[in-house]
Amino acid sequence: MAGATTACQGIWLARLLAEFSSGDAQPEPVVLRMDSTSAIALAKNPVFHDRSKHIELKYHFIREAVETKKVELEFVPTELQLADMLTKPLGRVRLAELRSRAGMVEVPPGASVHGVNVSLPPRSSRLPDEPMAGSIEPAHPRQQ
Repeated sequence: MAGATTACQGIWLARLLAEFSSGDAQPEPVVLRMDSTSAIALAKNPVFHDRSKHIELKYHFIREAVETKKVELEFVPTELQLADMLTKPLGRVRLAELRSRAGMVEVPPGASVHGVNVSLPPRSSRLPDEPMAGSIEPAHPRQQ
């Protein structure tokens, strides 16, 4: 269940941000928007939990996080699930739609912000073995 991993990372980030902002403040609950009603029911309803003994122990973390109000679960229809663009292979049209909903924009070649070029050069102008801008090269290249 991806929700357990997401809850764990969200709780950690909320604690980190709370520590940076005031040090003593309790972090706000992390809101997870999930498109699986059965996963939400499993996390919220301990009675339903008895019928799911096949779920590994590590995945019960999310249920405890919901009970302690560290995590809130919200249902979101699959067609509105923005996380799909990061977790699933999507067609060009669907990816463009989700990117737009997330507020991401395509940067045209040659675009600049405050005089700094923020786009990658076109693929045809890069050499085949040339790394992309900002990439890190290994200290010891592999022998071929």
